[in-house]
Amino acid sequence: RAEGAPAELERVTSFVGQWDVEIVSPRQEGEAIRASGQAEITFMNRGHALMESFYSEAVDGHELAAIHFLGFNPASQRWFLAGADSWDEHAWVADGDFADEELVFLDARRPGGGLTLTEYRYRYEQPAPAALRLTIESSNDSGATFATVEERTYSRREASPDFMKPRTTWGSPAPDRVPEAAAFDFLIGEWDASHEMTFPNGQRAQWVSNATGVYALNGAAVMEFDWFDLDPNLPDAATTILRLYNRGMRRWETLYVPNRGHSVLYFGGVQEGDAIVLHPFEAGASGPLSRW
Repeated sequence: RAEGAPAELERVTSFVGQWDVEIVSPRQEGEAIRASGQAEITFMNRGHALMESFYSEAVDGHELAAIHFLGFNPASQRWFLAGADSWDEHAWVADGDFADEELVFLDARRPGGGLTLTEYRYRYEQPAPAALRLTIESSNDSGATFATVEERTYSRREASPDFMKPRTTWGSPAPDRVPEAAAFDFLIGEWDASHEMTFPNGQRAQWVSNATGVYALNGAAVMEFDWFDLDPNLPDAATTILRLYNRGMRRWETLYVPNRGHSVLYFGGVQEGDAIVLHPFEAGASGPLSRW
């Protein structure tokens, strides 16, 4: 944990490490689906949040790569959990808090675009330093009852520098991507970047950074890390951006995690002419509409 990071992160520092993971997904009829995987949980954004990288060769007959971002927002006094995976090609954000020794997050969606509102609950428990458990549950009755969708049991393994190591320096793209999913491939590599922001009062701010782009989610997404060491006014600043193309929605979905605001933004968009235009998925009646 960074010196300037929220002290609440001490409660999840024991999550950091390399893990073997057993997955059980109950089914209403027939035997539960079982699978094995691996995970690595590290500090991210220079010690201001946590990131989990997960991979399994076979979950219900398919490969699965997932990423979770976990942090605490001092402004709202709430924890956030953001995630995306290579199978659903969908990003999401949930918020929550500790209930006794459990860290519990809630999210709500309409699967398939139907009328049924499904609430999802993510519960983290750590019964011992070498064990961790994530239980994912769903509810279709406004949270009156929850049923287990998936349970992941983590067993700590001895740390190795070769654990979950990518095949190449930047990773490699997934071979079954749709052509649209290659639009951000130009970011792969290392960059010197310049930034300029114009505020509502007309004032402008300029700064510079280093950026690194890599393939993520087993090649289904592109993740960019920005470091702002080149500007003495931004000591230890960093951001992480995950960009994933959702072929079902035919749109880009983005998770943006800055270490200054200790928050997460979820937004996306489509290609308009020769540019990809990203924006929040919801806009209120007041306030500016931001576009990237």
